[in-house]
Amino acid sequence: MLKGEAVLKAAGMESCALHYRVQLETAKRLAYDCALSKGQITSDDVREEAERRGIVLSFSKNWSGSVFRGKEWEQCGFSSSRHSGSNGHLLRVWRLRNQPKPITSVPAKKQEPEKKPVFQSELFSPSEVPSYHEFLT
Repeated sequence: MLKGEAVLKAAGMESCALHYRVQLETAKRLAYDCALSKGQITSDDVREEAERRGIVLSFSKNWSGSVFRGKEWEQCGFSSSRHSGSNGHLLRVWRLRNQPKPITSVPAKKQEPEKKPVFQSELFSPSEVPSYHEFLT
């Protein structure tokens, strides 16, 4: 994004955030609650939590992008949207900075038994070992 476009985008977000400040503050509180319970969240989680609580928010990308603005949030990934109207668009995944990062355990690598060379004497008893001439015939 060009510098001028970034300025215009920030101004547009600020304008929408002021116009929808009540909805934005409600969404921010819901996002905070969701992050405390789930850890990592997207705007879909905020939307679902609002619906679950019976809160009507007219989500628009113009102001909903401001929900995660602030130093308390950090982006930690991407996810496809679950909302039917979003057609699986890519969403940012967010977490609160002051929350401890989840511990991910990596399964221990299985130790394979050491492979030893196999000798002919281990496969056959001395009486069963075919001679070279028997082998050819």
